[in-house]
Amino acid sequence: MTPRMKLAIEIRKLSSSFVRTCEVLRELNDIENFFLLVHIIIVSMTLVVTINNLAQVLCCTTGNDLKYAILKQCVWFVCHIFRIIVIVEPCHRISEEFSKTKMLVAQMMCEVTCEADPLFEATDDFFNQLLLNDVSFTVMGICSLKRSTIFTVNGPEWLEC
Repeated sequence: MTPRMKLAIEIRKLSSSFVRTCEVLRELNDIENFFLLVHIIIVSMTLVVTINNLAQVLCCTTGNDLKYAILKQCVWFVCHIFRIIVIVEPCHRISEEFSKTKMLVAQMMCEVTCEADPLFEATDDFFNQLLLNDVSFTVMGICSLKRSTIFTVNGPEWLEC
C-alpha cells in the first residue's frame, strides 16, 4: 500500500468522523433550540433593563450615591455581555473551524491534479461532505448564533444609552 493510499484512507476516516460530528451538532441544536431562544430573550431583556436603570441613575442620582449606582449598573452590564458571549462564542468558533476545514480541504484538492490519484476521490468526497453538512446553530430557525447576528439584535439597545 502506497503512502498516498494510506493518506486517502485517513482522509476518508476524517470525512466519516466529520459527518458524525455534524449529525451530533445538528441533534444538539435541535434539542437546545427552545432553551437558546429563552436565554437570548432573557439576556436581551435584562440588558435593556440594565441600560434603562443606568439612564435613570444618571438622571436622578447625585453625589457619592451616583458613583456607586453607576458602578453597580456597569457591573451588571458587563455580566450580561459576558452571558451573551458565553452563549454565542462557542457557536461562532465552531463556524470558524468549519470554514477553516473547508479551506484546508480545498487546498488539498488543489494539490491533487490527477484523477487516478487515490487522494483525488477521497478529498473530493470530503469536500462534498463539507458542502452538504453545513454546520450552523440557529435559535428556533429564527436567526443563527453568530457574533454579527447577536450584535444586530442587541446593538440598538446599546446605542440608545
